[in-house]
Amino acid sequence: MPLNTALLARRMFFVLCVALCVLFIGWLIEGDSSPLSEYFLWHLALPNAWVTINMPAVFLGVAVSGNIHQPSPVGYWLGVSLQWGVLAFLASLLVVRASTARKTDHVRQR
Repeated sequence: MPLNTALLARRMFFVLCVALCVLFIGWLIEGDSSPLSEYFLWHLALPNAWVTINMPAVFLGVAVSGNIHQPSPVGYWLGVSLQWGVLAFLASLLVVRASTARKTDHVRQR
């Protein structure tokens, strides 16, 4: 089966879009400079759920920092990107399909 580079490019674009959305949502929930930081300081349900969902990334952050009490932010965000990138690629296998329609010239023949 030949490798369809256009299909792979569309799937990678889907993965990139999902990863950027997840990083943005993570910044909104966890970021100190986020406009919602004051809200999430007192309402902890969503931040706690976010950290629970991203627990593999927390483990990677702890492994990178070597300190169990303070995960490395770089390791954590790398883990979040990796975790959601893999999930987005698996979702792209279902969502992004190869085009079955033939591309034709829209030039009128005389």
